[in-house]
Amino acid sequence: MNASSRTRRINPLFFVLSLLLIALGGLFARAQDAEPTAPAAVDAQRPAAVVVVTLDTTRADRLGSYGWPHARTPNLDALAARGTRFARVDTAVPITMPSHSTLFTGRFPPRHGVRDNALFTLPDDEITLAERFQQAGWTTAAVTAAAVVDRRYGLAQGFDVYDDDLSGANTSAPPGTAFVERTADAVTDAALAALDGLEPPFFLWVHYFDPHHPYEPPAGFRDLGGPTPDYDGELAFVDAQLKRLLDALPANTLIAAIADHGEMLGEHGEPTHGLLLRSGARRVPWLLAGPGVPVGRTVDTLVRTADLAPTLAGLAGLPAASAAPASERDGRDLHRLLAGGGEPGETPLSYTESFLPYYAHGWYPPRALSDGATLYVHGPKPRFYDLQTGAAASAQNADAWAKRLRDFLAARGETLDEGAAPAARSIAPEEAAKLRALGYLGADGGAGGARDGGIQLGLPDVHDGLALASALHTAGEQVRTGRCDDAVAPLRQLVRAHPTSYPALNLLGLCLQQQGRLASALGAFRRAAQLQPSAIVPLVNAANCLIGLERFGEAIDTLRLVVERDPGAAESAANLAALLRAQGDRAGARRTIDAALSASNAANAHPGLLLERGNLRAQDGDLAGALDDFRAAAQRDPANPAPLANAVQAALALGRNADAAVLLVQQIALEPERPDLWGRLGQLYRDRLGDPAQALRCFRRARALERDPGRQAALDDAIRALGGR
Repeated sequence: MNASSRTRRINPLFFVLSLLLIALGGLFARAQDAEPTAPAAVDAQRPAAVVVVTLDTTRADRLGSYGWPHARTPNLDALAARGTRFARVDTAVPITMPSHSTLFTGRFPPRHGVRDNALFTLPDDEITLAERFQQAGWTTAAVTAAAVVDRRYGLAQGFDVYDDDLSGANTSAPPGTAFVERTADAVTDAALAALDGLEPPFFLWVHYFDPHHPYEPPAGFRDLGGPTPDYDGELAFVDAQLKRLLDALPANTLIAAIADHGEMLGEHGEPTHGLLLRSGARRVPWLLAGPGVPVGRTVDTLVRTADLAPTLAGLAGLPAASAAPASERDGRDLHRLLAGGGEPGETPLSYTESFLPYYAHGWYPPRALSDGATLYVHGPKPRFYDLQTGAAASAQNADAWAKRLRDFLAARGETLDEGAAPAARSIAPEEAAKLRALGYLGADGGAGGARDGGIQLGLPDVHDGLALASALHTAGEQVRTGRCDDAVAPLRQLVRAHPTSYPALNLLGLCLQQQGRLASALGAFRRAAQLQPSAIVPLVNAANCLIGLERFGEAIDTLRLVVERDPGAAESAANLAALLRAQGDRAGARRTIDAALSASNAANAHPGLLLERGNLRAQDGDLAGALDDFRAAAQRDPANPAPLANAVQAALALGRNADAAVLLVQQIALEPERPDLWGRLGQLYRDRLGDPAQALRCFRRARALERDPGRQAALDDAIRALGGR
């Protein structure tokens, strides 16, 4: 399978990707000690371009420049050699969207408010790094790789171009079980295309998602040896593709390569990330090179991902007036640290949190503080770690550290313990009534389970839930690889044992859905929605079950809730429009499509929306417009034969026979074993294009594939009529 075909895709009608990242637990902590070299002279030249490369799910100790002997990352290592490597970097959150929000605002989650994927949106009043460049007159562009940073979640603010186009993706995994992502080759292709339209000064963000689980490196990047060959292979593939981008950048580009978070890789019982705040998930790489950056230097001082935005703004010479007041910022401009002068006064605290355990399972959300020597993790069972060795430290003054954390959060407008959780999304009374009527909300209107009482120290500790996390990881792999028969019974047991686990219910629903047990799956999704009424995923999944059950009225009501809550939910909008059109409400279908298109990137319109708009135009008699939509949908979803089939019909109705033949050939390339398509192409060549030789070839191919005796006889007659045998 080539790299592009690994891009993960979902069927827009019957299934939906769960954006919930099922976190599952562990750590191998190792010191990141490095002898700092003598500071090199700082180049005062201002950059003509600033490029940020974010490496999703990349732990620091898996790059060659950070000492991993099995690494194959020569381009990242060369970047480190021609610039500065930060040896000790803490992420603010081991979750993609909240972490990127910190990277681009320089503010910790208690300030910017994004605490988990999919449930939160970065507020419009946050000042992002892209907005600061834009305000200074720079052109800004972004190319992203995964749905978790889709424009609907707020990171697009400040970008002139935000390419989050994930259409045309393919996957061999069962629908609904894989992440929607672009692989590194496709991301680099899009980034190079974006570069063609950029003139200095410009700011470019490029996001690579490949190292995220599941680890499926393409051919040529497997079997690298070592304990984690597939994970290392994903990093090697990203590194190889990154070279193409680096080679295309202007010579005086300031480049930052940084990870949003790491990966536990099974250490301490966590297969992936999102639960534990140990170094495997917390410690990330940060490489910086270009104008104003010392060459060949290693900085061993503890820094934070929150420091990225102010540091790049400072190196680029952006006006300080466009930044938030100092009292509202968390990140530091590391100019003096880069120059070797150190930082004045006390080293700022490093803060890390994860609210995924709370929103996913109803567990206590761990929050951690570090002073550079000790890591304190707050929870029902406070923990201390020695950052020089990575080992658990002897119990210290937990009360003093808790007070320190409480004061830290209070300065950012948040309380610790015995309080309400950060609001994922408020539900208006009228929406709650609709949810309740459709079975997606409990009778009391609450979120269900442990979430009703807010955050209390009495909630389960994440360390006590690692067995569940590991079992969910195993079950998720079974579902993803089509082994639902093996997964259903264990998932049912997990749901019984952990009734407040949202991912357990959602995964059970997906498994039942794949087995065709739609009524049972619908029940699981409704229970998941009751646990997490702010989430869209269980509503979309439930709607797809209702469509399969032909309960179209309920499906329409559910999908209306989805698109009201998220106008950018393109697949749901396309499904809703199709249902409304089927019921004769073409005006409602058009309104749904228009609203979804206006809420998304018009240049990257979802193929499902284009397909459905084409159907509406065809019914309205606008065949030329319909043909344009069908062709655009086929171009954006090249593995789907449906838009090509519709385009063939429209072209024939318009009398554009040559176009119809070309489109039909494209459809046959996707469905080569269909005798009816070959026969239809033969008729087109014979009756409309006057090409008997091509017609004979097509009829013969159709005859070889046909199994119905009656149609075989008709094809024999057509072949004989053309002089064939």
